[in-house]
Amino acid sequence: MFIKPELFHDTVDNPTPIYLVMMFILGPLVYNRQIKPRTNAVRQKISRGMKRTMSRSMNSIVWSAKKVTTSGLRVGKTLVKKPKGLIKIKKPKAPSRVSLYKLLPLKLVSRVFGWLSRLYLPVWLRPLCFKFYIKLFKCRTEEMFNEDLTSYKTISEFFRRKIKLNLRPLDTNAPIISPCDGKVLTCGRVSSGLIEQVKGITYTAQTFLGSPLTKDDHTPHTYAESLLKYHGHALHYCVIYLAPGDYHRFHSPTEWQISWRRHYVGHLFSVNPYVASWLQDLFCLNERAAYYGSWTHGFFSMTAVGATIVGCINVHFDPELKTNKRLSRLELERRFQTSENSNGILLSRGDNFGDFDFGSTIVLVFEAPDNLVFNVKPGCHIRLGEPLCFFDKNLKIIDNLTSGLSAGTTEVSTSEYEDEQEENDVMKKDVNIAVATKEDLDVAAQAVESAE
Repeated sequence: MFIKPELFHDTVDNPTPIYLVMMFILGPLVYNRQIKPRTNAVRQKISRGMKRTMSRSMNSIVWSAKKVTTSGLRVGKTLVKKPKGLIKIKKPKAPSRVSLYKLLPLKLVSRVFGWLSRLYLPVWLRPLCFKFYIKLFKCRTEEMFNEDLTSYKTISEFFRRKIKLNLRPLDTNAPIISPCDGKVLTCGRVSSGLIEQVKGITYTAQTFLGSPLTKDDHTPHTYAESLLKYHGHALHYCVIYLAPGDYHRFHSPTEWQISWRRHYVGHLFSVNPYVASWLQDLFCLNERAAYYGSWTHGFFSMTAVGATIVGCINVHFDPELKTNKRLSRLELERRFQTSENSNGILLSRGDNFGDFDFGSTIVLVFEAPDNLVFNVKPGCHIRLGEPLCFFDKNLKIIDNLTSGLSAGTTEVSTSEYEDEQEENDVMKKDVNIAVATKEDLDVAAQAVESAE
């Protein structure tokens, strides 16, 4: 029944061919049924254990981080404060178009274009270049003082060309005329020290005109009031944009004297109305030359604002002004009232003031009585010499009547009349006059005279 050990050892040590064939056939079957399931089970147990340990470790890390950022860690009796950097991690915002626009090297580009615009052009090339420019920007060649295109040596010289001034008659009745050809962006009264850039976007008069001429500190509202010389007046403004196809010389808008110049070195952003609609404080950021003085009704200022492409401002009576260049602080301000000339620079209506190289903007900020009314609207085109505003006498009459009404009421309250019936009649007539329309003002004035 039992196999002898000797026979067993002999069989293993010296396997027979039949034994080898059986092992070759039965070996894979035994592996697939017994060994392979066991190895798979071991692998699954190892992977589950690794996943379990990894999840536990991650959960513990997250839990400890939350505990540090919310309540702090207590080490014995001391409290470790929450690190400020781990409270909230804000994602960086995408750069806006304003920040991207400010990164552009516009001053370098303007200097390069300025150098190109001053290059000498061959005679045969001048008509081709200037005709292309005329067609592109719709320039009016019939208004040119010199219609010979071959006489302009450079692009800059053609851009600053003269026109026939007899085509721009000056209005002598208006208090202020347009200093240039262009498009009116905004106009109106300075309210709470704010000037409107475009509809819905404003900037302060102090930021635009600079620090006060006196050493006192002012808020925007009191700063605007400090510029006024006469009681009962207000500050007004008008912004005119010069397109590339317009006449780019600007003139004096009225009779006034200039006593001070300030040069603000800044950027050279485009002053196109589209850019002005989304770039806040555009005219305060750009390079500009502001001239301050006085006219018949008080304070008057005229500011030439530079723009992209060349960005050069030329003022004929101020050759020391150099724009789009690196300057020291001593060269940024200049007084025109000296011991030799106490009046400064006197300009008449329509006198030549200066010119631009390519498009830019003129900003007028001036003092005037309350009855000043602009006869232009934002978006309309205006030419040199056309009236910008006028004084409405009807508004002044209404103000006088209302002030007379208030004075009459105080007089009635303080004085004693013997005939009260006559006093009431006069008061009723004054009230009717104060609320009368403009069409009935003449009739109302006659009623006042008859009542007196």
